[in-house]
Amino acid sequence: ADKDTDEIFAQMTLQPVKN
Repeated sequence: ADKDTDEIFAQMTLQPVKN
């Protein structure tokens, strides 16, 4: 699940990926 990974990655990096 790319979307799930994006959300988790964003939380880990503490930065909005999708913006």
